[in-house]
Amino acid sequence: MANVYADHPFPLIASPAYEGKKLSKAFEPDMFECVAGEMACVHNMIVRGLNSIYLQAPNIPLLEVPAFIQYSLIWYKLVHLHHSCEESDFFPLIEKISGETGIMSGNVEQHHAFQEGLATFHLYLKQCANDPIQFSGNRIVSLIDSFGRVLVQHLTEEIPTIVGLQSFGAQKMGRMENRFAEDGKKNMVWPTEAAAVCVQARACWVG
Repeated sequence: MANVYADHPFPLIASPAYEGKKLSKAFEPDMFECVAGEMACVHNMIVRGLNSIYLQAPNIPLLEVPAFIQYSLIWYKLVHLHHSCEESDFFPLIEKISGETGIMSGNVEQHHAFQEGLATFHLYLKQCANDPIQFSGNRIVSLIDSFGRVLVQHLTEEIPTIVGLQSFGAQKMGRMENRFAEDGKKNMVWPTEAAAVCVQARACWVG
């Protein structure tokens, strides 16, 4: 059973390599399973962050609200950046090299399914950043309840979608792995910006 302070209400996502090793110690992931595994790690960062916000929001004292809000805003920025880059770079690349237009459209539609709830959450965080007295931990929990399960369902289902690209063959899809790594490096500017935001908050909050 998970500790009451972690790993719920939203479950973590198993990587293909982890699942494969459970079946056979000799299992070695192929290119598609490696990319899917890296994606699962990124998605688990999002899930762990969401769980930490959900579980701790009702217990944040007033003096720590500004730092907690900045932490939550950084989490939002990670999610927004991740999905924006998927739609602008990674998904179009998959369509291009597979030759299958719309192959990732289902994943994009899932983005839209939680977008409204996530945007409302973001708006509330910005309001609390300007006026911490407005903060309500129970309100944070309620807002996450409006989009969290749909978001995590999407994050979970995207992993087998990537593994399923095996049907196109490694030779045809060979550029996918390198491009995924390149896009990851290109879009890792946000942690530096996030650190600057934390400094500006003049507070330290540890999840």
